[in-house]
Amino acid sequence: MDNRKFVAMVKKEAVDDVVKIIVNGLGSPPPLFTAKPNDEIGQSVATFRNKAGAEKRNQSEWFKRLNKDEQGVVQRLLEECAELAVANVFTLIDGVGGNYEGVFEIVAIDSKDRRQVINPEDAEMLHDLFSEVCEETRRNK
Repeated sequence: MDNRKFVAMVKKEAVDDVVKIIVNGLGSPPPLFTAKPNDEIGQSVATFRNKAGAEKRNQSEWFKRLNKDEQGVVQRLLEECAELAVANVFTLIDGVGGNYEGVFEIVAIDSKDRRQVINPEDAEMLHDLFSEVCEETRRNK
């Protein structure tokens, strides 16, 4: 795996798929749970799960009240947030962000136990590659 494939994989898994999961969750909140009247453990679990899901249901109700354009704005904000978070992690790995003096090395180990450094010192920095991949994605939409 080369550094561009790695960055593209991170973009898909940590940005695109995460945003899709959140937006889909906004469209279909967790259901309310019920238990049989004499089932104390079941009622306790249902109460816990319903409290945990209450915020998700509130978010979903709010999201569903938005028109399609406004929902698109929310989705684009989520994409921007996810991209910025990943880009900042890549600047840390590249040694140009944060306050750590040095760089991090990412090593891919395939199914045959072969090791490959994803970000060798003489290669393009991951955060730059990530910016390119994000820009290519935007152009292809």
